[in-house]
Amino acid sequence: MKIRITYATHADPEPVEIELYPEDYFDPQENAEDTYANAGVPRHLTPDRYTPYSPTELRYLVVIESYTNGNNEIRIQYLDGFKSHLIHSINRDGTEELIHSTEVSDTDCHVLRTQKLAGGFWTVVLNSTIPHDNPDKIVDFIGCYEWSALRDYWLPYLRKKLGEQGRPTEEPKK
Repeated sequence: MKIRITYATHADPEPVEIELYPEDYFDPQENAEDTYANAGVPRHLTPDRYTPYSPTELRYLVVIESYTNGNNEIRIQYLDGFKSHLIHSINRDGTEELIHSTEVSDTDCHVLRTQKLAGGFWTVVLNSTIPHDNPDKIVDFIGCYEWSALRDYWLPYLRKKLGEQGRPTEEPKK
């Protein structure tokens, strides 16, 4: 297993690449049967902490966790440090997520999260403002939907389109 971090700064847009051992990237494993591949939790909440730079100095950062069954990839575009940034994650199971975060005032930030399950469509799973001083007090703009309903938002459409056997339900036009 390898963890590769590539980043560039605003002062020098030339990419810099570093490689970390799993034990330097992840927290220590709690159980003997756990592996970094199935239970690895990054040591730092934000990957900029693995570099000598702050988010305001970074232009972008890419983390690639390489496993035998594929890669997990996180790409962060820093527009104004953490005041305005985009996170794009691609998991080895094919799930993708986009998180747009923008500071909208001295007290609040707006966060828009969209997800796409493997073979699915992009769907909004969070659209909210979050106070800096109380992240538990989220003002959400997704209506009455629950997380699971938003993740499965397009499932009825896909079932109809693909049919139960994974084939289109209508015959192609000749």
